[in-house]
Amino acid sequence: MNVNDCTEEDFKHYFKSVRDEKFQKMPSLAEMRKVREDERMVRYCVMGDIPFKEDVILQLKKKELYQDLA
Repeated sequence: MNVNDCTEEDFKHYFKSVRDEKFQKMPSLAEMRKVREDERMVRYCVMGDIPFKEDVILQLKKKELYQDLA
């Protein structure tokens, strides 16, 4: 307040506006949870020829764990 020569009321008003703007830009709690879940999710791809390849891919897809790199 001494540096900017403002009143305590000016400071409180400015602080509240900056705080409100910051929180408006923040994702919601649900969005934050989704990001965290996505970051923890491990996905698999099946490279080369392996026994029962199509069955393995089908099971991974059912569990949303398959990532096609082709």
